[in-house]
Amino acid sequence: MKLMSRDFTLKKYSELVLALLSKYRTMTVADYISMPIVEKHVAIMRHDVARNPEKAAKLALWEKQRGLRSTYYFRWDPKAVYWSGTGAERYGNFPELAVVEAKLYGHEVGMLCDSEDVLKKLERLNTLAPVRTAVGYSSEELLGDPDTAPEFSEFVRFSDADRKWSSDGLIEALKAGKHPLVIISITPGKWL
Repeated sequence: MKLMSRDFTLKKYSELVLALLSKYRTMTVADYISMPIVEKHVAIMRHDVARNPEKAAKLALWEKQRGLRSTYYFRWDPKAVYWSGTGAERYGNFPELAVVEAKLYGHEVGMLCDSEDVLKKLERLNTLAPVRTAVGYSSEELLGDPDTAPEFSEFVRFSDADRKWSSDGLIEALKAGKHPLVIISITPGKWL
């Protein structure tokens, strides 16, 4: 078996995106749930932004310049001071600039949910960008959760979370169209 590189550089990410765009119809999570496409090859690119929001904003611009629309899921940072509130309410927020930039670049914005004050946090994020999907939370107001929505039951999932998959192997599989339906989870801070 040929040993493959686990290269997580922007150059390798560029190769991955080019392979994806050459074979697949790319969509955001919300777009697929609201209007599933019956094309042979569909891919969802999703980004979980728990840290390094400035890198997520750079990646969002980079993707826009290449014609790729993705879904960016942002987590509430309990230590962050991204806005000028007063008192205890000032501490903890979403990275406003990165959220707004992702939205302005044409990407879907969603929320990575934790167990505390989900509705309050969702309301806050909605002031920055319309939230249609969330990870770890479902309600009638949202379209769904990409991890549990039945629309994604047939999708093959790839994630860089544990860095165990091979970038070259995934690129080869995408070029060949090996998996007709894919969700690729990318952590922006790991690639830039």
